[in-house]
Amino acid sequence: MAFTKLFTSTMKEFLNKLRILKKDDVIFEDAYNNFCMASRLDSQNVVVQFNEYVSPYKGEIRDKNENFFLNFDYSVIDGSDGVDTYSKILANIWKGVSEESKVSIWKYLEVLVCLSSKACEAN
Repeated sequence: MAFTKLFTSTMKEFLNKLRILKKDDVIFEDAYNNFCMASRLDSQNVVVQFNEYVSPYKGEIRDKNENFFLNFDYSVIDGSDGVDTYSKILANIWKGVSEESKVSIWKYLEVLVCLSSKACEAN
């Protein structure tokens, strides 16, 4: 349960930073609010879904593969409606952020992949 709580707080922090970074884009506010609601209802399920849909691509995250954000066809992921939406969001912000912000995004993603894996192993 500790890894689930840590994952949830880290994801909230990450989404909050994204909504501040792109304050003119309502979709980030929606993403933050949707995540907060989903994690209050069933935080373990949120972690499991993240792990299921994102962890298979941890190599791209570890290698900091920018082309993955920009060119990957997310429609190949079964049941990826939400993943597809948020992945497109990341692709859109990727084009307009500083290198410092990109480094921060990679770090958040690496930590989130690690935490989701640990949380799933613990349950």
